[in-house]
Amino acid sequence: MRHSTERIIAPRSRTCWGGASRSDSFRAMDASSTDDEDEVIHAYLAGVDRTLIQKNLTLSVQERFEQLMELQRFAAELRRAGERAERT
Repeated sequence: MRHSTERIIAPRSRTCWGGASRSDSFRAMDASSTDDEDEVIHAYLAGVDRTLIQKNLTLSVQERFEQLMELQRFAAELRRAGERAERT
């Protein structure tokens, strides 16, 4: 069964400290952000592939762990290849 992150998080995050809703807190943070911060955020967002994020959010937890384990196997293989290359 697949769940969206929003459905998993939302029931647990209805309020923040002091009883304010989480969305109220985020709105307050947005209102206090400066133009410089917005420029930095937009610069980072330009390099973010949102389709990859959306794809990963459609995966089950099991599928995400399988991807992570595959990435770790690949990293270990690269590490071993680098060590072999240093020895020669």
